[in-house]
Amino acid sequence: MGRFDEAEALFDQAIGRVWRLRPVDRERLRLLSLCLAGVSWSRGDYERAEAMYREHLGDDAAIASSLGVVLRDQGRFEEARPLLRTGLDHLVAISRLGSIWESNGLVNLARLEFMAGNYDLAERLAVRALEIRGQWLPDQHTGVAEARRLLALIHSATNRFLTAEKLLGSALAIYREKLPEGHWLIEATRNDLGALMVLEGNREQGSELLASSAANLESCLSPTHKLVIRARKRLQWSQPTVR
Repeated sequence: MGRFDEAEALFDQAIGRVWRLRPVDRERLRLLSLCLAGVSWSRGDYERAEAMYREHLGDDAAIASSLGVVLRDQGRFEEARPLLRTGLDHLVAISRLGSIWESNGLVNLARLEFMAGNYDLAERLAVRALEIRGQWLPDQHTGVAEARRLLALIHSATNRFLTAEKLLGSALAIYREKLPEGHWLIEATRNDLGALMVLEGNREQGSELLASSAANLESCLSPTHKLVIRARKRLQWSQPTVR
């Protein structure tokens, strides 16, 4: 589930109305543009999201962090890393060490290091984020599920399949309880679980899970979204090689 087309259309309409007002409310225009940038990123329109975040960047650390996430999801890790570190430092400065805000910055940076293949650092960041969220959030909160899913991906990448499966199963159970059926987070986690099953040797069941989750992701996200691209690659990788 992802009604991104509707959301983008509504924000575009709102921005158009603000432009027609005199005088133009620049702060309202800025906030609407940043909301639209977030929707564009969520659906996988990274080029548009990047342009909008850069337009309003200035010295705003929160926008720097959002831009870092967009660059990270395009694989531009060296550009993204200093922006995400700036965002993390800002979150600590405006709250305190061990706050839920710090955990958000830690998750963003941990995901970058995981994607870049720096698994030891990614795990340390993800574990700390999960510890913080465990202190502040209920055990069945989607924020806890997010951190568990990220840690599961790190464990899977480092061949710790049993703990990865346990973490993914826990995250999936939370998402299914808290989110509507077909939500992209449910399907992305199902896709992670399917890939793990293939790695564990359960190719048939894993491939079925990869196929169904990939189809569902394609129905609610942009074809250019990183999760859709990864789901296609995983499905191709899961098929037996014909010789």
